[in-house]
Amino acid sequence: MITRGKTLQGFPYLSGGVSSNEREVIDKLEKAYNVKLSFAEKRGAYLSDVRLVIETAKGAEIISITTNGPFFYIQLPAGSYKVKASFSGVTKEIKRLEVPKSKGVKQTLTWDLGEPSEEIQPR
Repeated sequence: MITRGKTLQGFPYLSGGVSSNEREVIDKLEKAYNVKLSFAEKRGAYLSDVRLVIETAKGAEIISITTNGPFFYIQLPAGSYKVKASFSGVTKEIKRLEVPKSKGVKQTLTWDLGEPSEEIQPR
């Protein structure tokens, strides 16, 4: 399901992209956003349910959300931002995400979740 909304400051955002149908819709809407974040596992699988916090450089929170897909787009004024994204107990951070006036920014945050293992149950 694609989620569209606005932050308390009025900045529009979009989150989603789990299915191929959603990705098609997001691809058509992406021009309206200048910050494009995606979330993936090191081996290539996209991740959903990432806890995301974006703050101004001075620490004022812009948005705190759990994504419902591997893509999160937002339209922000030019400036410097901090991004924290948490998944499976591991937090990734972009200390200075610079958003220029005239063009957008794309970033992919990647987690190394290790090799899948079979859990052996004790008898």
